[in-house]
Parts: sequence; structure tokens; C-alpha cells
Amino acid sequence: GAMPSGGVLARQAARSQPYAVTGVVLSVGRGLLTLRLDGGGSTTFRLVEGTALPAAPASGGVIVGARVQVWVLPVPEGPPVALRVLLLAGLAPARPVREAGVLRGLVVAQNGSTVSVLGEGNVVTTVLITGTTVISGGAILLRGIVQVEGTRNSDGSVSARSIAVLFDPRTAIRVTGRIARQWPGVGFVLADGTVVTLSEDSWIVRGTALRAAAALIPGAVVTVLGVGSPPYIAARVVDIAP
Repeated sequence: GAMPSGGVLARQAARSQPYAVTGVVLSVGRGLLTLRLDGGGSTTFRLVEGTALPAAPASGGVIVGARVQVWVLPVPEGPPVALRVLLLAGLAPARPVREAGVLRGLVVAQNGSTVSVLGEGNVVTTVLITGTTVISGGAILLRGIVQVEGTRNSDGSVSARSIAVLFDPRTAIRVTGRIARQWPGVGFVLADGTVVTLSEDSWIVRGTALRAAAALIPGAVVTVLGVGSPPYIAARVVDIAP
């Protein structure tokens, strides 16, 4: 018979519930992650482009021997899909506080050589680009994520020495839809069955204010920018419609 379409598979997947397992990584690669489970035995999960992976710390991230928690989604065929992988040993705080003079955040406005960056604590900082500012990693665009190093001026603005683009929205997959189900700790499912995963690197915004994942409630309309392909997308930016 004909293979079910991606949309059908997504709807089937969205009807099941994710569950969490913990264990030690036995092998990782070629789109598969095998764990020795804490409860005994071993099992293999499928990694997809939309799997939310932890930002690799100095310890190397998801490597053989790492202790991890994996949020897993049963699917009709093949190994369950790993939706989110969290490192359990030596957990670094999410978005560790950077040294003075470094700002990390979401571009919420841009006008020539002036960029407004929404950072931790819901503070919008005006960043000034000068003739000597070094820009790397892409273009500075609305809903991009940037890291700015520079000097803070008396009016609170920052004169940028360097701006590193950590996420360029032009290269992202973009999906808009209504949230059908919320999966705390993992992400959410859109009405069309697309599963959106969140990580500590995801930025959730409504207008020019950062929001917690709890704001991603069923019925909310969102635009997701991220990586992967339907039915699994790892979100870098989730924009909640007003």
C-alpha cells in the first residue's frame, strides 16, 4: 500500500504522549542515540533535525558516557523519536551570565546603525554599530539572536566592538500555526501536527517582551523560527501573536 504522508504520520505522532527516560549514552551517530537505561537494558531512539539538543559545554555535550534525560515520542514505525535531550551531569545554568560588556539577546528593532536587542530580564538595549564594529556569522535582522561585546555608554546604550550573529532568521525554517497541545518540558504541537521542541537556547517573545514557556498555551497563534523539517522543528525563536 501507499506510505502514509508526513502529515498523517505527524497527526498519529501528535496523538501519543512524550515520556522521559534517563540513562548513559552508549552510542550516538547516524541519526540514532542508544542509551543504557537507568532501569536496566538499552534502547535506541531516532534523532531528527528537530531534536532539541543541549548547547555543547566544555565537557563535550551528548557523547558516549554522558548521562542524559531524553524526552521520547512513540511513533507508528521504527524507533521512538528523541524530542529533547538534556545533559544531567554537571548541568550548566541555562544561558550562563556572561562577563561584563557582553549582551546576548533577540533583535526586536533595527534602524540603520542602531539595533534594539531584547536580553535577559526583559531589558531592551540600544546597540550602536560604528565603522569599526566587527560583524560575524550572518546579517543582523529582526528576530535574529546576537551576542554583542562593547562599551556601555552613560545613556545605557552599548557601542559595539563586535556582534556575533548566533541565529540568522534567513536560514531558518518558518512555520506559523495555532497551538493545539502543550507538552511541558518538551515543547508543543501545532494544529497541523507539527511538533515544536524547545531548549534552553529557545527565545519566546510576544511583541518586545520575553515570555516563559508557560505562555505557549493551546489556542495561541505562533510563528516559529528554527531548524528541522515538519513534522519536527527545533525552535530558536517563538513569536506569540498579540
